[in-house]
Amino acid sequence: MIRNIKHIGNSYTFVFVDKNSNTLTNFKIKDFGAYQLYNVCAAISTTSVLGINQAEIHEILENFSPKLGRFEEIKLSDKTIIINLVKNPVSLSETLYTISNDNSNKVIVLILNDNYADGRDVSWIWDADFDIISSLKNLTKVYCGGKRKEEILLRLKYTSFRLENCYLIDLRRDIKNILAHNVEKIYFLPTYTALFETRKIILETIQRRK
Repeated sequence: MIRNIKHIGNSYTFVFVDKNSNTLTNFKIKDFGAYQLYNVCAAISTTSVLGINQAEIHEILENFSPKLGRFEEIKLSDKTIIINLVKNPVSLSETLYTISNDNSNKVIVLILNDNYADGRDVSWIWDADFDIISSLKNLTKVYCGGKRKEEILLRLKYTSFRLENCYLIDLRRDIKNILAHNVEKIYFLPTYTALFETRKIILETIQRRK
């Protein structure tokens, strides 16, 4: 189990205790969602059973960077692009909660599809804690894309975030303008079938700029 969890800057520190009450201390990971600590706990448990050296476990965790749309970071000149998959109320709420710890100047791009793999019923967005958006510091704009972008915009209407700062977009058409924003962070939050298309559009646009 994990104890003494502390959020410091953009990292979490914690203590791990195994079933034999052996304590492994001073673990540190980057903040890519408090909910990911469940996965970290499972990983440490497995490596401990396998007899992997504690120092090596520390090093791996401290240098771990998420990939392929799981709080994946892409650098673009003076800003950071962050892509994270959201596919249900919990994942979206936890993602927004994680973003709430970031005081950087930022914009958010929400991309909602209703393809078969996403689930035809997108009413789940009404169960997500969209009110977090209203309390995010230094959030300048929210963009709504995907096949059900109007539904995202409607959901935002029922928060206290200023609706005039919310925009409907076509990602491929508008990506250049989005990436040109004078902000420190751009968060792309696509649903399942939008993830790889979003990532592809971003990477292709960045490549053309070089």
